[in-house]
Amino acid sequence: MNHINLNLEYCYGIKRLKTTLDFSNKSMTVLYAQNGVMKTSLAETFAAVSIGGCPSDRIVPSHSTVCEITDENGQPLTKGSIFVIRPMDESFRPGEAVSLLLVNAEMSREYSQIVGERDKAQAALLDAVKRTSKSKRPLDREISLVIMQREDEFLRAVVRIREELLNLIDTPFADVDYDQLFDPKGLEVLAGKDIAAEINGYFERYNKLLGQSLYFKKGTFDYYNAGKIAKALVDNGFFDAAHSLNLISPSEIKEIKSAKELEDVIEKEKQMILSDGKLKAAFEKVSKALTKNDGLRDFQAYLMNHEDYLSQIGNVNVFKENVLKSYLKVHYDLYVDLLDKHDKVAERERVIRQQAINEKTLWSELIETFNSRFFVPFRLVVQNPVDVQLGREGVKLGFTYKDPPNPDVPMEEGLLLKCLSQGERRAYYLLQVLFEVAIRRKNNTETLFVIDDIADSFDYQNKYAILHYLIELGEDPLFHQLIMTHNFDFFRSVIGRARVRENAFVAEKTSEGITLREPEGINNPFVNIWKRDFFAEDLKKIASICFIRNLIEYTKGHTDEFKTLTSLLHCKPDSRGITVAKLDAIFSEVCGVQGSSSHPDRIVIDVILEMADKAVALPNQVGLEHKIVLSIASRLVAERYMISEINDASFTDNIKSYQTQVLLTKYRSLFPASAALRVLDRVALMTPENIHLNSFMFEPLIDMSDTHLRELYADVCKLK
Repeated sequence: MNHINLNLEYCYGIKRLKTTLDFSNKSMTVLYAQNGVMKTSLAETFAAVSIGGCPSDRIVPSHSTVCEITDENGQPLTKGSIFVIRPMDESFRPGEAVSLLLVNAEMSREYSQIVGERDKAQAALLDAVKRTSKSKRPLDREISLVIMQREDEFLRAVVRIREELLNLIDTPFADVDYDQLFDPKGLEVLAGKDIAAEINGYFERYNKLLGQSLYFKKGTFDYYNAGKIAKALVDNGFFDAAHSLNLISPSEIKEIKSAKELEDVIEKEKQMILSDGKLKAAFEKVSKALTKNDGLRDFQAYLMNHEDYLSQIGNVNVFKENVLKSYLKVHYDLYVDLLDKHDKVAERERVIRQQAINEKTLWSELIETFNSRFFVPFRLVVQNPVDVQLGREGVKLGFTYKDPPNPDVPMEEGLLLKCLSQGERRAYYLLQVLFEVAIRRKNNTETLFVIDDIADSFDYQNKYAILHYLIELGEDPLFHQLIMTHNFDFFRSVIGRARVRENAFVAEKTSEGITLREPEGINNPFVNIWKRDFFAEDLKKIASICFIRNLIEYTKGHTDEFKTLTSLLHCKPDSRGITVAKLDAIFSEVCGVQGSSSHPDRIVIDVILEMADKAVALPNQVGLEHKIVLSIASRLVAERYMISEINDASFTDNIKSYQTQVLLTKYRSLFPASAALRVLDRVALMTPENIHLNSFMFEPLIDMSDTHLRELYADVCKLK
């Protein structure tokens, strides 16, 4: 992108523009265009290309459009290589790509690696438990829901039961078919009022039998507990070591010397309970209640074959938890592996979080830049910086509204925008643009930024902050800028501060299309041009009158010389007596420059009108000097006309100040229906600031169309 070639025809408001933008030495081109010339049309043309579209002629759609934007190799610029920054676009957001600005690649890679290892361990454990349970349910969700009463807390759930699994001796429920036993519809029926009496009857009888048992005890030592103890003793070689144990009942103490003796006692007690006639009758009632529902046939069959489970269903959640613990205990090695990897992630995450908090990312630098340079009543904060830096979440933005001396107030984006002024909302939009620029820098995307009056409506402090940012942006070899503005002051500031005089142009509209020319009047035209050519060129001589008059007013006050120059800007009794020689003498005294003009006896007023006539006749857009001359001449001719029509020397010769307005007020009172009032009003509206108030800063005059000034002068002359 060292050179960008533009060949445009009938692109929105551009009839024709063919030029080359040179970025080989400077990455910035600055373009000044008066309102209505081409600035917005060119921005919209680039915007269309940036999204893969093509501009058109909106006024005459039948015109054949040409839109060729190519680099030095003749290759078209791709849509991703152009980014148009408009004066304001409240809908623009850089999107989730903003998250890239916070990600610490090294931290994210390390974190992703250990999290990946933990996730593999979790998958291995869940796969093994799934096979054991024969369940088709998502067991991570099931374990989380049973243990934590939430669906998304699997890791917290397995960590919570760490000690319980460590101390779990046996797995009595490892053979449970989870889906069949815990069929939601079956459990719903068991909990319903129709079967509640039968269930309660079964539990009452079961607990009574436990109370009558020689060795079992309700709530603490039933045949499940006894079976677990027996298995543990056998597995640990208790009886092989010639140990024995005593079972104590109210009537006897029974010594147990072998595993078989213990198993026989437990089985006898168990069968005594389960074979009880009343308990069986209660169980049959439960079975019959389930038989009424054809959809519960499998559930009923499973429960009938595992009658002893019915005693556990009294507290379904506890039973589920015990069953799940049995599954996990069966695969205890996988469970321990998962916890080890989870602990590693938790510890490393703690360290990484602290590192991330202290980490200076591109994002934090960007926010710091915006908050320190731009004066707005809000601050941007990132609500989840650590998670974004680790690549775990997209960015969540928050805002605080500064309300000194009160504490900052957190606000959501929509409410914030409603509370901001137009300029402050532009600053917020600019912040979104900074994000986009930073994303392109991070992705190494070579980009042409087309910047359309980005500083418009900002106060000077923020305007210079923008200018500073653009200059910094120009230091990046990836980026090139086409800065367009209709504000001459900003145009001049960019040229001066960025030192891009050779890449600065003024757009002119001609009958053939748009041309770009070198600017004039950038830095003090009086010192650099007019003063030098004062004696040699009449145009520069006349353009200098306003400036010299202001110098006298600021240094000496309203002296005779000041009054003489005032008589060249207003029709006074002595106006036609002021010669070029007199003007030369005042200039020499004020500026300390000696010289003389040819034909010193000429009347200055005649020279002014002569220069104005030449300006009107020029074929192309006129320069700053011509505009000043046209403004002075238009007002002189208008005042001369009004003085003639009022025809009251005692009134017109004694006007002390604001002469044009005083004359217009008097003329309007005398001739309220005059057709000339429309022209005279335009003179009063367009010329004063061009002649008096902005002699040192000609921005309003430069921004004004020369066509309007030439038409104004021509219309005023017709009043004669």
